[in-house]
Amino acid sequence: MATIATTLRRPDLLAAETTAENEIADSYRLRGLPGDNLYLFSKRIDNSRLVREANPKTRGDCWNTIATACVLAAMVGTAVSPRVASVLTGYQTEKLKSENRELNEQRRAREIAEARLLTPSRLDQLANARSLAAPAAGREQHLQPHESGMAMIIPPRTGAN
Repeated sequence: MATIATTLRRPDLLAAETTAENEIADSYRLRGLPGDNLYLFSKRIDNSRLVREANPKTRGDCWNTIATACVLAAMVGTAVSPRVASVLTGYQTEKLKSENRELNEQRRAREIAEARLLTPSRLDQLANARSLAAPAAGREQHLQPHESGMAMIIPPRTGAN
């Protein structure tokens, strides 16, 4: 038994009802896209309560990676350390050379200052300023060095020479 709903769904009855205007409108209509008649339902998935199961192999792999990195770092450090030591030694050498130059300049300046202070004209000026005179001809006595290394003071002679 046919109902009105099944009767209206039949394609031959639907085709008969189309008019000329529908045919003109259908000629400009684009064809459907592939998969246009599909409806995909996406459900939101909540994995926040899930806990990943521990893999016993990953722990060993992690420790192997750490050990390999440590060995590699030790090898690189051993290979690089002589170069670093030579660079640091070069810096220290240059520092010592510059310090040596500075000390030599200071020594030269002190020698020049000492030479200026010990010139005969300067000593004569100092002697005149302090009212000192050169020793008389018989009062000067040169000492012979002794093994004891002590200086000897000889009083001036009071008699005729």
